[in-house]
Amino acid sequence: MHKRFTVIWLMLSLWLLMTGFAIAQENTVPDLTGLNVPQAAARLNEAGLRLGIISANAEELTTAQPGTVLSQATPAGTSANQGDTVDITVLSDARVRFVYDDNDLTMINATGATVDLSGLTFDSDDGTRRFLATTWRGDLAAGDCTQIWSISRRDSKQVEGCDLIHWLTTTNDETSHFWTQSAGVSQFSVVQNGEALATCDAAPPNSQNSPTTCEFLVITDAITSPATDYVYFAYTTDRFAVINISNDLWMPLTETPIYNFNPQLTNIGTSLSLGDPNLFRSPEIVGEIERLAPNQCLMLTVAPLTDAETPEPCNLLAQRELEAGVAFWLAPFELDSPFSEENRAVCPAATEGRLTRCIMPR
Repeated sequence: MHKRFTVIWLMLSLWLLMTGFAIAQENTVPDLTGLNVPQAAARLNEAGLRLGIISANAEELTTAQPGTVLSQATPAGTSANQGDTVDITVLSDARVRFVYDDNDLTMINATGATVDLSGLTFDSDDGTRRFLATTWRGDLAAGDCTQIWSISRRDSKQVEGCDLIHWLTTTNDETSHFWTQSAGVSQFSVVQNGEALATCDAAPPNSQNSPTTCEFLVITDAITSPATDYVYFAYTTDRFAVINISNDLWMPLTETPIYNFNPQLTNIGTSLSLGDPNLFRSPEIVGEIERLAPNQCLMLTVAPLTDAETPEPCNLLAQRELEAGVAFWLAPFELDSPFSEENRAVCPAATEGRLTRCIMPR
């Protein structure tokens, strides 16, 4: 009976594969508590999972460090499918403050870091008024403010706490008047990426001498995107890896083009980006080619080298074979550098039988 069951199971598995119904791979959700965002992403990727929505919370009674994970939506030890996302909540006291009256509203970035305004909306409680924060701009630097007016105005109004004010009037678009009772609003919600951050009372009529305030927590770039100020390469004559050797920072790869001076190239000096997924034929991976989480790496090899070990231990996300004639590390190669008089830095060519390391500012 046992042999018969095994045969049936093998036949069923083969049928599922042949008909396109792959058996979902189950993964165990790791414990992310106490990690910062890049560390959490690395831990999830190692488990075949992805980082999901990041929310903020300000807990007064905690020993956690700002920017670290307080909780996760999917408990540690839970089974999940390959590629599933896990939402997290991080400790933050990064606050944005509204100061507003019947005529105008000012949003003050009091977080101490740049705030990404994408996905941030303000919605009236009756559903008739909505304003997209990106109507002002894409992000808001620390100490800067945005301002919106429901009446005509020739200039912004100075508000305490604002170093620079980005302002506009919406007299021709009353659907944007989300903050004032004069528009029939009693309350409005602050929503970011579908998550409600705060509910604020609308400003009463004739309230210019007694403005209303409302605060809410946001996720800043300082929490989501702490990054190395360098890139790290380790290579031999037959393999090249870019490795994030940091313990708690992202390593962005889209801002540092490499210039190829391999003498076999037709167009010597052409550039490429290690953070371009197309360079690795846009593989379906659990991770980000554009930026590496701690201990992650990408590797290029000289054909026909396959299944090669990385020059140094790391969590390999993607690999691509190149012909020797286009392998840029076989000759000295250049990178854009803000610290060089020529705005270029040079890494040496690979040496036969040796491991070469090159660390460059990005």
